[in-house]
Amino acid sequence: MAGNGKRGAGRGILLLLAVCAGLHGQPREGRETPLPCGAAKIDINSAARQELETLPGIGPARAAMIVRIRETSGPFQSIEELRALPRLTNKQFEKLRCRVEAVRPSAGGAEPVERGRR
Repeated sequence: MAGNGKRGAGRGILLLLAVCAGLHGQPREGRETPLPCGAAKIDINSAARQELETLPGIGPARAAMIVRIRETSGPFQSIEELRALPRLTNKQFEKLRCRVEAVRPSAGGAEPVERGRR
């Protein structure tokens, strides 16, 4: 019995070392790799449909809807407005929150929008 415990502990240590070293393998096909919140953000007011589809929880239908909304209603004033997308859960929105921004054009250039309503 004692041998099994040591072997299991050894596997745990090896797994931890592999994860820390970045050797834990590639993500499975079809799964998005979460980016840290410090990574570059996608502007929901200017991104193409294909770029929006790279976001977690955004497939072709939702990406097309985001583009259609901004074309008919104008730019998003806040990323919070994405909450209105049909069947977008709070968990999905939280995954999106640090991956997107709403930049609206201004006279002096683009300016990120944190909060607000249209």
